[in-house]
Amino acid sequence: ALNTHAHIKLLHNALNELKNAEQFLALETEASFQKSLSGSLFENIFERKRMVGVYIKLVGYVITAWEATNKANAIISENFDSSA
Repeated sequence: ALNTHAHIKLLHNALNELKNAEQFLALETEASFQKSLSGSLFENIFERKRMVGVYIKLVGYVITAWEATNKANAIISENFDSSA
């Protein structure tokens, strides 16, 4: 289910793993990166090394959006009644 505690935790875990992978990519060439992904599930997702950085930004934006939505909903439900 989207926007649940488990979902946001999963997104944080994915973000951490992407950041860890990005550290190792600095030592890789584009060719060695492509070779390491050849035949894997991620071959078409990370077409270039820089796509890892793009996904880090995107996942970060998604986390920020979900967390902001949850905070706004909590503020609304705590401070306003149904007739406000």
